[in-house]
Amino acid sequence: MLRHVVVFSFGPELDRGGRDAIASSLEGLVGVVPGLVSMRCGRDAGLVPDNADFAVVADFTDTDAWRGYIDHPVHVAIASTQIRPFVTHRVAVQFQIEA
Repeated sequence: MLRHVVVFSFGPELDRGGRDAIASSLEGLVGVVPGLVSMRCGRDAGLVPDNADFAVVADFTDTDAWRGYIDHPVHVAIASTQIRPFVTHRVAVQFQIEA
């Protein structure tokens, strides 16, 4: 299993509703993208100043499934229309986990 974690900071023009829409769109990829086992997303709880705004944690059956997700047309559409136009900073990591 491969875990994919991404943390985003967004510009002020992306409001709470926009962030919730991103979460809904990304979580809706389960069952659409082959090998995507789970996808959890959420806005920062605001407990610590200067945190990032949003996090994504996704689990894939393997590295090939993750690579397919990156290029999957539905993911590409979400990223290009709902996410990238608002991103000011992005950090990601992928690592192996036990199934």
